[in-house]
Amino acid sequence: MNLLNTLALSLLLLVSPGFAFELGEPVPLKKSRLIIIMDDLGDNYRLGRRIINLPVPLNIAFLPNTPFARKLANMANERGHDVMLHLPMEATTRHDLLGQDALKSSHSYQEAMTIFEENLASVPHVRGFNNHMGSHLTKQSEPMKWLMEEARQRDLYFVDSRTVAGSVAFSIALHNGVPAIARDVFLDPVSAKKSTIRAQLKKAMNIAQNKGVAVIIGHPYPETLEVLEQELPNVLRHFDVVKLSDFFGG
Repeated sequence: MNLLNTLALSLLLLVSPGFAFELGEPVPLKKSRLIIIMDDLGDNYRLGRRIINLPVPLNIAFLPNTPFARKLANMANERGHDVMLHLPMEATTRHDLLGQDALKSSHSYQEAMTIFEENLASVPHVRGFNNHMGSHLTKQSEPMKWLMEEARQRDLYFVDSRTVAGSVAFSIALHNGVPAIARDVFLDPVSAKKSTIRAQLKKAMNIAQNKGVAVIIGHPYPETLEVLEQELPNVLRHFDVVKLSDFFGG
């Protein structure tokens, strides 16, 4: 190989994207990323504290107007986690679980915006929000449009929890300029068995390896916390666990 070709090859290696070079060995510049969202916080102080103390950046979603939401949200913010609003939305079943703070398809624009504003005011330091339930409302274009227009004005991001296959919330958020992403895996979808949670965590890791990022949603079950406490040190050897604010920020 002549000198000109050698110089050209050296330049190509130096500018090739995605690799750094040390002693001639290419290594990835970035690990795949996991985004962990913990839902349904605010009712149980002890379990909330355990989640906040997990040794990774988290996205902690609080139900509005719950007894410990303010105190735990302040603690989460001090620890550097992202605080989210876990916004109740109308579902096709189990209306008894929604409470009076839920957005419903029967609400007018003004009613919906008042409920959204009051729910946001009940949780300090909110950076974004995701839907609690919502299998009915997230399929309705008009209320989702109202919600995402307001979210854009407030500089909030949105995570579609994907509680139903026909959700339009994610696409409408993007259309309205709201930073948005959708859930890939529920850690504890049917039961809080540790074997199920570990299998779901492995599924999420496989998704992240294949597409670069995976969004995980878990809940404050003791079993979920035990698995995370045990497995996160190993997860961190292979993945970057990131906050949504950092993910959307670049």
